Amino acid sequence: MILKELLKTMTIETEIDKSVAKPDLESRKNTNMLIPDLVTVVVPVFNGEVFILETILSIVQQDYEFIEVLVINDGSTDRTSEVLATINYPNVRLIERSNVGVSASRNFGLRNVRSEFVVFLDSDDVLPQTFVRESCIFKRV
Repeated sequence: MILKELLKTMTIETEIDKSVAKPDLESRKNTNMLIPDLVTVVVPVFNGEVFILETILSIVQQDYEFIEVLVINDGSTDRTSEVLATINYPNVRLIERSNVGVSASRNFGLRNVRSEFVVFLDSDDVLPQTFVRESCIFKRV
């Protein structure tokens, strides 16, 4: 119940226009589309209703504040969509797709990031609270 109260303002997107959903990475490098210091955590999920809320909670409770969570629902057939619909957190984006597999979903997520840094996380894993700060920010080249 606390988790549902914590995550209250999430927006849900659907994959409708593939030309919009797949921006060109090369053109992005030459524009201001990347948000400095933002870290995107890409979480592909297929039938992850049991663990996905705990996974997302471990991301939004990081001790680094500039985090975006990009959840790619890969055509789940269980209650994953319903569970994800309960999340209301401003930095969580949800993209619903038909089932194409975890690798294709990760790649799709990578094409939709707006950040300099990307972390991939499976839908049944959790991050230690300092992971993003320690792994991404202080190892900048």
